[in-house]
Amino acid sequence: MPESGGAYTTYLGGGTVTLWCGDAVMTGDSAVHYETEERAEMIGNVVYRDTTRSLDSNLLTYFEHSDQVIAEGDVHLVLLATGARLDGPRASFFRAATQSRTIATDRPRMTIPPKQPVGEPILVDSDVAEFLGSDRAVARGNVDI
Repeated sequence: MPESGGAYTTYLGGGTVTLWCGDAVMTGDSAVHYETEERAEMIGNVVYRDTTRSLDSNLLTYFEHSDQVIAEGDVHLVLLATGARLDGPRASFFRAATQSRTIATDRPRMTIPPKQPVGEPILVDSDVAEFLGSDRAVARGNVDI
């Protein structure tokens, strides 16, 4: 559907929709691409995979210009290198950043796996949680461990 200035908004649905961006693959029940804003939305049963993380959510917005990903609704993110998890209502990251930084807000839960095969994972509930790279985690606000 053309918008003013000749740009298009493209609606895709009726089954699984798949978008590729470099090494990332995004699938969902439907998608909308806003050409003018360089933005794509994946809607319903969203699955995102790249070389460093996997993510499931209800909605995913990808901003092409900044390479930012924002996931909302029942977000489950796993860092592939360590198995560390973020579960919560919202998470965001910049795909192409030199130093990976994932931020989750609205009271997420981090699950940090034990470094040894024996042991229990560390569960952290906080107002804001961050993964900095694959080896550092930060919790801010009201924190429960």
